[in-house]
Amino acid sequence: MTIAFRADADVTNGTAGTSVVVARPTGTTTGDVLIAFVAATGLPTITAPAGWTLIGTQDASTALRIRAYWRAASNEPVSWTWTLGSSQRSWGWVGAWSGVDTTNPIYGSESASYGSGTSTVTDGVALHRASGYGLFAVAGVRTASGTGTTWTSVWDELADLSTNGGSGTDITGCVSSVAETSDVDVAYADQFTASQSQTNRVSWSISLRPVFTAYDGAMFKPIVEVAWGADPDGDPDLWNWTAIPRDDVRPGLKVTKGLQSDSSAAIAPPTSVTFSLNNPGGDYTPDNPLSPTYPNVVADTPIRVSVPFGFSAPTERALVFAESWDPTWEPSTRHGIVEVTAKGRLHRVQTVNAPVESAARRVISGRAPFSGVMAQSYFPCEDEPGATEVASAFAQNAGHPNAFVNFGSATDCPGSKPLPTLDAGAIMMLPVAPYAATGHWTLLAVMKMPETPVATTVMPIRILCSGTAPTWRIGLAPGSPDTMRVRAEGSSDIPLLDAGFSIAEAEVYGQWVLVQLSVTQNGANVDYRLGYHTATDGSATTGTLASRTIGAIRQGYAWATADTDGVAFGHFAAYTNATFSVVSDPGFIASAVLGADTGARPYRRFQAICDAAGLPHRILADEDIPFLPMGPMTPTTLPAALEECAATDQGLIHDGGPGGALVMVTRSSRYNADVDLTLNVDARELAPPFSPQYTTRDRVSDSTVSRSGGSSARYVDTSVRGTRSEQVTLSLDSDHYLRQIAGYRVNVSSTPGMRYPALGVNLRKSPHLVQAWLDCRIGSRAQAVNLWDSHGPAAVDQVINGHEETFTGERWDVVLFCAPARPFDVPVLEATDGTVFRADLAASTLASGINAAATSISVASIGALISTSGANYPCDIDVGGEQITVTACSGASSPQTLTVTRGQYARAHDAGTPIVLWRGRGVAL
Repeated sequence: MTIAFRADADVTNGTAGTSVVVARPTGTTTGDVLIAFVAATGLPTITAPAGWTLIGTQDASTALRIRAYWRAASNEPVSWTWTLGSSQRSWGWVGAWSGVDTTNPIYGSESASYGSGTSTVTDGVALHRASGYGLFAVAGVRTASGTGTTWTSVWDELADLSTNGGSGTDITGCVSSVAETSDVDVAYADQFTASQSQTNRVSWSISLRPVFTAYDGAMFKPIVEVAWGADPDGDPDLWNWTAIPRDDVRPGLKVTKGLQSDSSAAIAPPTSVTFSLNNPGGDYTPDNPLSPTYPNVVADTPIRVSVPFGFSAPTERALVFAESWDPTWEPSTRHGIVEVTAKGRLHRVQTVNAPVESAARRVISGRAPFSGVMAQSYFPCEDEPGATEVASAFAQNAGHPNAFVNFGSATDCPGSKPLPTLDAGAIMMLPVAPYAATGHWTLLAVMKMPETPVATTVMPIRILCSGTAPTWRIGLAPGSPDTMRVRAEGSSDIPLLDAGFSIAEAEVYGQWVLVQLSVTQNGANVDYRLGYHTATDGSATTGTLASRTIGAIRQGYAWATADTDGVAFGHFAAYTNATFSVVSDPGFIASAVLGADTGARPYRRFQAICDAAGLPHRILADEDIPFLPMGPMTPTTLPAALEECAATDQGLIHDGGPGGALVMVTRSSRYNADVDLTLNVDARELAPPFSPQYTTRDRVSDSTVSRSGGSSARYVDTSVRGTRSEQVTLSLDSDHYLRQIAGYRVNVSSTPGMRYPALGVNLRKSPHLVQAWLDCRIGSRAQAVNLWDSHGPAAVDQVINGHEETFTGERWDVVLFCAPARPFDVPVLEATDGTVFRADLAASTLASGINAAATSISVASIGALISTSGANYPCDIDVGGEQITVTACSGASSPQTLTVTRGQYARAHDAGTPIVLWRGRGVAL
């Protein structure tokens, strides 16, 4: 079931004492799980009341201690008392939740200590991939001054705690929470900010584990729900779901997600759901006015398939959109049936094939993740050459150009579609929709001046506002060097301000720059900041205009004189939210506009594209693993832009996420992954189809990788018999990675050994596997172990590329579409988890033959010797296909002696047999 917060209670002890008494949260019932935090100044012992289990303790120097506890509620008292070993100021907090596993409630926890400061970021903690819930706490101490500390939190704040003494040491704290429903483990952290500096701080992060509702192996039908009349592009939270009667759903419903092979495709086929409905009365017949569902049996109607098991009730298996409702009849009885086919969100994306906004438009509009601030007014100016008006990006009046504006003639702004140039005498008037003054506005514009520096002062940008400084101008003035100017004027164009700063002329003339003017009302005065940004640099000045107001921005103008003939303009945006950072945000925007988002992480570009298109999405990625920086984002279609992200990353995009979300499975998320699903063949957990293939299909030994607009590199595996080549072109920011990518692609596609295209599971026969299965997602790792002797000794170790679920009432069958996991077992330099990775020697062989009972072997090596360090053992080697475990190595010269243990498949081997690491790891990309 889903985790739900019930209530909390807290206490703050501003007077030092030895007791921390916290009341029972209102409404706590048997079966709830309780979490407690107790914090105290100094390092006193903290003794919990009976029945509370310690999660952990975190200290900050000798100044502060916080402890976390849990217990399952059962006939709880009205309050609990924690006892301190010495008299201290303290606070305590207890929260209650339903839907938490009462025997093993803590899915994960982290804690940390910090020195002085106001801001504390908690350690990230992974929330369970279904119905996960995160709980965060911070505590601080400071010299008491009579002023209490307040905290703010990124997530939902549950309690703000602070003592408020006039002497001694105050203790402060805050507790927050966040809930998540996902098909992946998502790592969450919180950022707490204190109203005043703390001398020491500690933090806690806890992830709660939801209750799992088990499947008992009984017959069942999946739950099918339809959002009749819903807008498929609208807010899913507004969809009203209607469950199809169980008896109407015929056996044989099938859900297919992801790839159906081990191909290297970057985008999977859309999720597919097919099923049949009994339809004797025509309830599901399209265009049937007698149907109670008329007129809503149409294409693109949202359909959700769930099962009544898992970590929430029910557990979604797919959210798709109807593609067809095809009526048919059983020939003998004329019993009405409707065959339903539905596809995932990718089908709609690929069918519409919509263009992608430019990097400039995506970021400036506020739909990209930077400050999260939307522009008040925005004119991209990316209009076609025949335009007679300037289109607004929002629902507001169009801009008005005159005849001297040449739309679409400036084609070299990296992150933009073509922009207009202005001949002498040209003017563009760009209105701002009326709004209530906020005390701040920022104007941004992209500009490219002619290459020749100005001979006289020019003011090509003009802003009108409602304040007592109603006109602001931005321009350039000649000098040594030239300066960028800001001018403010009163009524009748009376000068109020004329200030500027020196520019790097080579950065401004003949180059695209982002110009920014920000003004903020500061009491009776106006603070301003004028600056320009290149893709990587910039300069600015600040100052104050006394005794004036800025009001609300009303209109902007761009114009050209004889000195600025040919100037190019675009992307006029007005921001009126004071949280827009006038320092960091324009620099971020300039990087996107003038650098076309070059250098972006592939999954971050995927995120930005989805945000701009309004597509729900998820990302599976390890941000600590180096990424492949992408090249410039060029105008293209939405499907092509998404595919470009996944192809550059060597990842996979599918639409099988929760709520039908698009999911980008990055290569980093598959590195050294834990096994989510183990199928024990001895226990008959592996079902058909299981058909190992020793095939050369899709095995590439010769890869040529090219960069869009750049060079290419080739990698050939000469050990492979028969060349199978490929050529791919990727979006990269440099040629540096080409050969590494080519080698990686060969390593992944040419993994030795058999292929296992499909692994089957009958979940009605093995219901104990349901929890592990519902924990799986595309990109998870699965193994089949204890296979028959005729197969060989090795386990089948696979990555799930896709899957198919079939519900027949009598069966719940799952087929996993797989690819080898071996290429994703990669070395980690300076691993902190104790894992030891080893490199193969260039040439090692048996110095003498061994029989099946040998427990030591003599190894001859050419060049480097095998390590004799005990830290490197045990490890496994491959001797003629036999897996042998090495427990020690001795000898300072070749041959060396290995002490070994043998498995059930031990056999004799001749002298000269090659020795390599068992399943040695390839280097990660």
